[in-house]
Amino acid sequence: MSNPVYLNTIIAVQPVSVETCLGTATSIDVIANGLSLTHQWYRNTSNNNTNGILIDGATQANYSPPVTAIGTIYYYDVIVNNGQGCAGATTNAVAVTVSAVSNAGTVSANRTICSGSTTSVSISNYTGNTITWQQSTDGTTWASVTGGSGASSATYTTPAITVLTFYRALVSNGSCAAATSGTITIIPTTTNFWEGDVSNDWNTAGNWACGTVPTLTTDVQIPVVTAPNVYPVITGATGGGVADARNVNIVSGASITVSNNGLGVFRVAGGIVNNGTLDAINGTVAFLGTTAQSIPANTFHTNFIRNLTIDNAAGVTLAGNLNLTGILTAKAGQFTTGDQLVLKSNVATTAMVAPVTGSVSGTMTIERYIPARRAFRMISSPVNGGSIFNNWQEGAPQGDIPGFGTDITGVGAGLNGFDASLSNNPSLFTYDNVGGTSWVAVTSTLTNNLMAGKPWRMLVRGDRTINQESNYATPTITTLRSRGTIATGDVTFTNLSQTGGRSNFIGNPYQAPVDMEAVLNGSTNVNKGYYFFWDPTLGGTPVVGQDGGRGA
Repeated sequence: MSNPVYLNTIIAVQPVSVETCLGTATSIDVIANGLSLTHQWYRNTSNNNTNGILIDGATQANYSPPVTAIGTIYYYDVIVNNGQGCAGATTNAVAVTVSAVSNAGTVSANRTICSGSTTSVSISNYTGNTITWQQSTDGTTWASVTGGSGASSATYTTPAITVLTFYRALVSNGSCAAATSGTITIIPTTTNFWEGDVSNDWNTAGNWACGTVPTLTTDVQIPVVTAPNVYPVITGATGGGVADARNVNIVSGASITVSNNGLGVFRVAGGIVNNGTLDAINGTVAFLGTTAQSIPANTFHTNFIRNLTIDNAAGVTLAGNLNLTGILTAKAGQFTTGDQLVLKSNVATTAMVAPVTGSVSGTMTIERYIPARRAFRMISSPVNGGSIFNNWQEGAPQGDIPGFGTDITGVGAGLNGFDASLSNNPSLFTYDNVGGTSWVAVTSTLTNNLMAGKPWRMLVRGDRTINQESNYATPTITTLRSRGTIATGDVTFTNLSQTGGRSNFIGNPYQAPVDMEAVLNGSTNVNKGYYFFWDPTLGGTPVVGQDGGRGA
């Protein structure tokens, strides 16, 4: 009988390192050849197969290591061959790496950017060692990003964006399944946002989010800015004297100021949404779109503006009260006043209407400031409107408004619209141009209407609070208000005296100074080198056709 033969231990297949996710079971295996083999697994913190710590119960060819702690532990198997005189074997040390569950962290905020510009998206507080950015145009179908830079980093810089685009990141940690981040929405817009971090100059590109100065095709928004950033002030000092925009949106708490005695010009080709402040009290605003425009109520701070220009063939409509202190220019298209425009007058200035090359529709109120002096005034209306009673006498309200209107007296006080006085002497006259020699007292202020260019000689004592029971009442300043439609274009006066040596009394039909040289040169049968004007601040008695007194 022969003795048995035993084989030495041969490791046919070494165990291999594995990666797993926290809490996900895994195993390591060895295949060895030999007789009556026994196994004992050891663990080690370093990559070697000696001096490890014996693992109780780990005596099989495969072993499932614990996966409850993050990190890397090395394992090896010591194989004992129970054959007589046969050698055992020890496997290589293999790593079992347990990784934390993937976490995509927190994404950066949604952003609105200037169309055609780039931006960046990012994640923070994430868990993972592999990042893959994806993009979508509908938020449903996703693909890996193209263009830009940083497609596998925490911050991705996009290429130029012109359409709505969504971004997200896939974050994986080791062998753990990838986690998907929240979605970041990037909205491209043609609106240029004011930042004001360089200066208050509208025409400095660095003050705008898009890095470009707005034009008449650019929508702009003025958001709230914090110091040291500032809001725009339009002075006319740069940009060819103008600041341009299409649609303007001023948010609550933000402002635009147009200033510099009307030299600052803000040109708007679209609409204005003003929830903040648009201060044009000392500036010029021009509407020059190609489609119909509207000026909403309360567009301007305190409803005052210095100069207003209408240059839109499609028309501009005023939709709320507006007080103008400078010049109204109706250059092109129809300006519809909505019966809400007031041309103001005070001791310093009187609003005017520039020569109208467009058109003006609707009524307006035109003021004329008169200093505190009891004197006859030569006055004409710049509008075609209602009665003198309803205009210069303010409709004779029960409670007179200080600073407005005047008392007009005449025969039959209390009748025909006249106010009562001690004498009831007439205080309003016309002139008989055809006769050319006499003043004619007005017989009623109820039936005489305002007509652009029709002149009057009126004793102005002050406003309607003056006590007409006293000839010595202290005069007050007053403002006469004329409501109606303005005269535009050429005005021809007829029914004038054609007799040599006679005089004619004509009024200015426009809410603007007239060029007397042009008036005389356009007239016939007049002495073009000789005319009279009236100065109510001088003493004397008015005598038509004679030098001196108040005729100069």
